[in-house]
Amino acid sequence: MSISAEKYLKSHILDSGIKYITADEVVELAKDPDNPMHGYFEWDNQKAGHQYRLYQARKLIAGIKITYEDKPDTEVRLMVSVPSERGKNGYQLLSLAIKNPDARQELLAEIETWIAFWKERASLLDTDTLKWLDRYPARRASARKHKAGATRRGGLRHGLAGLG
Repeated sequence: MSISAEKYLKSHILDSGIKYITADEVVELAKDPDNPMHGYFEWDNQKAGHQYRLYQARKLIAGIKITYEDKPDTEVRLMVSVPSERGKNGYQLLSLAIKNPDARQELLAEIETWIAFWKERASLLDTDTLKWLDRYPARRASARKHKAGATRRGGLRHGLAGLG
């Protein structure tokens, strides 16, 4: 039985002690026909080019989930893309990102932005759904205009506590 691309990449990252990885590096690894990730990618340039393979690599990286011993019922991403690092360093270990105060604040601001986005969409559904979402604090303006070093309040900060 062959190993899935996701399982292979997860093992590769964890076993190699990788802290950062880019989509380009994943595509380069997968070029080898013997690599378990090779079949995950579309190599026919008539159907898709390099940019599509980078998209596939980003989806593969983002799809790798892990659990922490102290939270066995909660899956989190192994690697995250910190907004200020996009286009530079690729993805980094979540455990590394949440130990960096600036990266952590950026990730929390991004989460708040997504919560605000979905709250806006849910307001079109019904009041029960909106009430359910209101349990999660999000400040629309502060999430979109995040400044490094700004203090965040609410349950989101604690949502990442203990994952480091």
